[in-house]
Amino acid sequence: MGVAACTVAASASTFATFQVTDSPSTIPLSINQTGTVVGYYFDSLYIAHGFVRQTNGTIVSFDPPASVSTAPTAINRHGVVTGYFSDGTQAHGFVRTPKGKISVFDPPLSTRTVAISIDRVGAIAGEYWDSSGMVHGFVRTAAGVITAFDPTGSMGTYVDNINDAGNVVGSFFTGAGYTGYRRSPNGTIATYTYVGASSTTGVGIDDAGAIMGTYSFGNGPSHGFVLSSGTFTAFDPTGSTQTQPMAIDTTGTIAGSYYDIDNVVHGFMRTSAGTITSFDAPSSISTFATGINALGVISGHYADAATGYEFGFVLIP
Repeated sequence: MGVAACTVAASASTFATFQVTDSPSTIPLSINQTGTVVGYYFDSLYIAHGFVRQTNGTIVSFDPPASVSTAPTAINRHGVVTGYFSDGTQAHGFVRTPKGKISVFDPPLSTRTVAISIDRVGAIAGEYWDSSGMVHGFVRTAAGVITAFDPTGSMGTYVDNINDAGNVVGSFFTGAGYTGYRRSPNGTIATYTYVGASSTTGVGIDDAGAIMGTYSFGNGPSHGFVLSSGTFTAFDPTGSTQTQPMAIDTTGTIAGSYYDIDNVVHGFMRTSAGTITSFDAPSSISTFATGINALGVISGHYADAATGYEFGFVLIP
């Protein structure tokens, strides 16, 4: 196990901020290799809709048929979007093509479906609830074949990410805490726990197989980690009282957010070498980084000091 190097402030970076017209809250969640961003926004009645923001700044709003609340969660390099929506009774998964065609899906016997992540060939990973309230993981191929999975001993399986090689990471509840797992494309599941931690969660995995996530002791705050070749490296930005890594690019650069001693939220970027850079969006009172692409471009959202509204941003290093 290792500890991260010191944190430096961001410099010579370019922020592009944006807002869906008249929205009090615009929340980007994912950015792909071309710089296209997806997420959700609230309208004036605080109903959630999906959006896609193109690299030229054009924003397209969308909702699956019968949706009363839409939450896109990820976009792959080809512009295919996944996420979930509520029809007022239960949540369903969806996949949206670059041309706007939306297909809806649910694993068999699902009472609630949450699609989380999508790889380069269109395989989707997520989780679903059965009629007893148990949560299971699933992988859906681009052809629509759905395979459910649970690590041995799971009392609830949660999914966070699928990488372009089809490896899925997340966590599962054991009854005493949370354990991280990695599911290979052939269905083999390996588990891991940060030494002494009561909770270990895999949040993302890069193309080389390095896993990043969080760990915590008891009811204490979360810290970041990278697990590579069987070795854990712990990290926290300088001054962090709680660290939440959110996304990892193909080469191991991580984006996320952390709380300081005054409970102010800042964004951070951690390189594969361990250097951590903190940043804040202009005029923000809190900054949340939620996505990063292969070029190191970060997407996220921030609370504006003047209006209190949530705006989206793209940070070009």
